[in-house]
Amino acid sequence: LADLCGKWEAAADRVPAERTVKLRFGIVLSGGGGFLDQVVPLFQRLGASRLGDGSQWFSWIHIDDLTALLMRALTDPSMGGAYNAVAPWPVTNAEQTAELAKAIQAYLVPPVPSLALRLAYGELATALLSSQRVRSERLDGFKFRYLHFEDALKDLFPAWEVGELQIKREQWVPAGTDQIWEFFSSEKNLERITPPFLGFHVRAMNTEKIKEGTEIDYTLNLHGLPIAWRSKISEWKEKTHFADTQLQGPYKKWFHRHDFEPLAGGVLLKDHVRFVFPPGLAGRLVAGGKVSGDVKKIFDYRAKIIDGIFCPR
Repeated sequence: LADLCGKWEAAADRVPAERTVKLRFGIVLSGGGGFLDQVVPLFQRLGASRLGDGSQWFSWIHIDDLTALLMRALTDPSMGGAYNAVAPWPVTNAEQTAELAKAIQAYLVPPVPSLALRLAYGELATALLSSQRVRSERLDGFKFRYLHFEDALKDLFPAWEVGELQIKREQWVPAGTDQIWEFFSSEKNLERITPPFLGFHVRAMNTEKIKEGTEIDYTLNLHGLPIAWRSKISEWKEKTHFADTQLQGPYKKWFHRHDFEPLAGGVLLKDHVRFVFPPGLAGRLVAGGKVSGDVKKIFDYRAKIIDGIFCPR
């Protein structure tokens, strides 16, 4: 991996430019994909387990700090050359596992033996078991919002419940805020952006138009089982965001916040879903992966339909 990074940087140096900034990313911590999107579901279903003896170092950066650093690299003419884009305080794999388990309310389980990793992953096991204790001295003066791993996790997983999962999605569309708000604040368009396999249908609302406090009744099918779902609009700020909370339905908890942020002549659509599957540990082991996969399919379908509506080719 170090050789590959060296080749990337050598290629970058051959590009004609007044200034070249090369950022060496640590593991990026984000609630919307990447490393945590792979690890958290496994920890929730099977328990949190360190790799080998857990002494290997783990260098990381919160996605908000990385974004700020990228903006600085683009706009600060004093920056040039290579920089390690990592937070100042790395953690060991054992520390990382314990902190993540605490943040997402997962159980700690015995470690995965090094030999098992080598048998399962071959050469890739070396990347999992070796240390990357990277320092960021050249970023002197850059103000990190998240210096410590624990603080980054608190931001990404606030007030987490046992078994809770989350999905974050973002999608930019070239449309005006008024147009977007009119579309998403209408219950009629919910059926339009929901995949057919759910058999989703809006039955009734207790108000003429959607607003804070509106309760909406739906019907849908989950793998052939008819489900009645009732949600309440628990947050509502005109043309900015709204949130719906499940009152009755298949989940122990379901909270979905929709944000609409003007950006670059269009609107950035943000979805943040937090949900808990009801049957506890046994249910998560049997169906947790399937449920999470279904929810992701729903949002993949939404993104495709929204793109077709607002970004016609």
